[in-house]
Amino acid sequence: MSVLLASEAGSRDIAQALIAAGCPVRQGRLGDVAASIEKEDFRLLILDCGLDVRRGFKLLQQVKEATPEVPVLFITEAGSEEAAVKAFRLGARDYFKKPVNLFELKATISNILSMPRSYSQRYHYPLGVFEPPPAQYSKHLPPNILRAVNFLEDRLKEDVSLEAVAAEAGLSRHHFCRLFKKYTGASPMQFLTRLRIEKAKDLFMRTTMNVSMVALEAGFNDLSGFIKNFKRTTGFTPNAFRKKKEAAEKGLQLF
Repeated sequence: MSVLLASEAGSRDIAQALIAAGCPVRQGRLGDVAASIEKEDFRLLILDCGLDVRRGFKLLQQVKEATPEVPVLFITEAGSEEAAVKAFRLGARDYFKKPVNLFELKATISNILSMPRSYSQRYHYPLGVFEPPPAQYSKHLPPNILRAVNFLEDRLKEDVSLEAVAAEAGLSRHHFCRLFKKYTGASPMQFLTRLRIEKAKDLFMRTTMNVSMVALEAGFNDLSGFIKNFKRTTGFTPNAFRKKKEAAEKGLQLF
């Protein structure tokens, strides 16, 4: 398995840096990316769309629809916060604006390649999006509880009611809450909050989005509520968590 770097211009500087770091990267053209992904078993796609960000979004959507399990790093010269948000919504694993910080890019690739491919399949999570909470969450969940978990995963940014989740599991509200907590260690709404916090942690780890944008992307409409829940769960404020991450990166071992 290898990494596919798709770019119209070739991205020679990026390719050379990755090859020098021992990354098994192959280069291809943007127009051939869909066919290449379907024909070969690539572990990761780096999509460098240059200035043509619209084309990049279209290709990203095509790739994620055809092979949703392949993580995609989205690179563009025409970056903005709006473009970053759209790239994440279309399924990008991470977003980089040129000129790319090669240290951050290599660190991100290293993290993805070190993650077992079976990890996301075991927990029904898109590869590399975010980790499941550390509760008694298991692949051995009863089918109706697993449906409820997937229902919550798919609706992080929606206003989800307890009645709707219980209906997805085919249980009464009272019976569902009791059974859900038995298997996950949390109430449905606590579980949803933890999913949102894990998504926020991932965005802080892998993007430069500000706190307000992270809160919205993770499903929190109230910034003060987000900060309160984040600190309660992680022990850090969002800004302190990001500073801790930046300090830890200095000693990161690549590849």
